[in-house]
Amino acid sequence: MSGRVETPEEAVRLVREYHEAGFDLLKVHEGLSPETYTALAAEARSLGIPFAGHVADEVGLFAALEGGHDTVDHLDNFVEALIPEEDREDMEALRGIGGLSERVDLERLPAVIEAFVTSGVGAVPTIVLWESGILPTRPSSELKAERPETRYLPEETVARWTEAVDTGLERYGVENTERIAALRRQILGALNDAGANILLGTDSPQIFSVPGFSIHSEAVSYVEAGMTPYEVLESGTRKVAEHVARGGRIAADFGVIAPGNRADLVLLDANPLENIEATREIAGVVAGGRYLSAADIADALEAIAARRAAGE
Repeated sequence: MSGRVETPEEAVRLVREYHEAGFDLLKVHEGLSPETYTALAAEARSLGIPFAGHVADEVGLFAALEGGHDTVDHLDNFVEALIPEEDREDMEALRGIGGLSERVDLERLPAVIEAFVTSGVGAVPTIVLWESGILPTRPSSELKAERPETRYLPEETVARWTEAVDTGLERYGVENTERIAALRRQILGALNDAGANILLGTDSPQIFSVPGFSIHSEAVSYVEAGMTPYEVLESGTRKVAEHVARGGRIAADFGVIAPGNRADLVLLDANPLENIEATREIAGVVAGGRYLSAADIADALEAIAARRAAGE
């Protein structure tokens, strides 16, 4: 549901269509007008179908929280909420904040955090995605060297990511993007300190965020922002289950190790409570009751890499 939905009537019609088709979530994107968003939110609430994702710039964070957003992904519109209204004109969605970091008023932060916590909405920060691709803080050459897992992806995908990173870095400048990165981490730390519902996620596959790998980097970034390793592990397990299963929308049979729950487990060779980097030291995985050892996983990954190398 993006700016292509131009009227409240169209929003209502689409919400009903998607609900009747059996979808269990509406993804909200940029470009929605306040009137269209309000109609979308009201109809979705009446039908009991959650809506989540981006916060349209014209709508703004406070209106999204009042409207009933299920999760705000990417800390979207948090930085904009810290910028005085008069300084937001002609701001480009998503990446527009890259040139406005110096206009942020941190005195606005407590009110933003309080409104978010009070709303009960979940936050999916995707710190690594933003710092790697949306407003990159480093050139693609560094990201490639740091993330050899890109070899499991098609060359054309990595080429697109490379261009996006280097173009973005040139456009906004590393000083601006580093300021935004630091501010986003400050916001995440403030949310956690205030008891906000933080949910671990990466939005992969996205710019230099490879599925199965990016979650570990994301976990590290949360610790660097002030969360404890235990809080990070909760944010990717129990808290996710509690959030999406509340109200009986789906079965709450995951997120903790307990009799009757799904047999989906990651077994580690080191203690992540002592060092969150230990989540990378995987001894094996139980998925749907099937055990895959570290050797099994390595063999599967090498087969993928071989196919990519062969141009498949």
